[in-house]
Amino acid sequence: MDGRQRLSTFFSFVDGGFKLNKLNILKEQNGKCFEDLEPLLQGMIEDYQLFVYVIQPPTSEKVKFDIFDRVNRGGTKLNHQEMRNALYQGKATELLNRLVKLDCFKQATGNAINSTRMRDKYVVLRFLSFYMLYENWLDNIEYKSDIDDFLAKTMEFINKLNDEPVEHLARLFETAMLNSYKIIGENGFRFAKTGKSTKPITMALFEIMAYLFSDKEIGNLEKDLVKKEVEHLKSEFEQSGTFLSRIDSSTNVAYRFTKIKELSNRP
Repeated sequence: MDGRQRLSTFFSFVDGGFKLNKLNILKEQNGKCFEDLEPLLQGMIEDYQLFVYVIQPPTSEKVKFDIFDRVNRGGTKLNHQEMRNALYQGKATELLNRLVKLDCFKQATGNAINSTRMRDKYVVLRFLSFYMLYENWLDNIEYKSDIDDFLAKTMEFINKLNDEPVEHLARLFETAMLNSYKIIGENGFRFAKTGKSTKPITMALFEIMAYLFSDKEIGNLEKDLVKKEVEHLKSEFEQSGTFLSRIDSSTNVAYRFTKIKELSNRP
């Protein structure tokens, strides 16, 4: 879970990937590749003992995050999405990188979801995770009000998928963004204005609206009728108070997806 850059640098040097420079000790070795070093130094590097600490399962994601935070505390403190991005490299991170760059995503959100500190990837990951949960993709993974544990397990799950289901997720997301913009415009993931003030995009609203619009068939329905139904449901959501506190409780998440599935007529 940590040490990737150190190890990759070490192996790159041994494989002739770069020359030494700016050494304050053994300055005479500056400018040399590994193969240029005298045999004694090569042997010392090749025989160097690496100490590895193994975190055994079933260590919770919270403990992993705490450990990762402690060993990386020299710079800016990472948020949980940045930690997930570092810990679960693979198909999940590659997929998120692709999706947040899509023009349809930027268009559907009015380019209002900031990429700073990976907020855009966090929002997209939430949608993908809850989509897979409510479409019964996730095998034995459950949601128990711990959003960070859930998202981490989802990234691990995506990393193990074959290419086809990963591409299927990408197509679903693109369909959701295109349908959303076509029917409710760039403010579809916001609640109604208060006076002249435009409200920010709401993550919980994004994931359920994207879930609704991920169905291809909804794009073929009468636009004004769908928009009217969606705006009515958004008003009901806003009055319910479930978007104001305990947003990630399993009860509130289940309520939101039950309502959106009723609207989409999904089982």
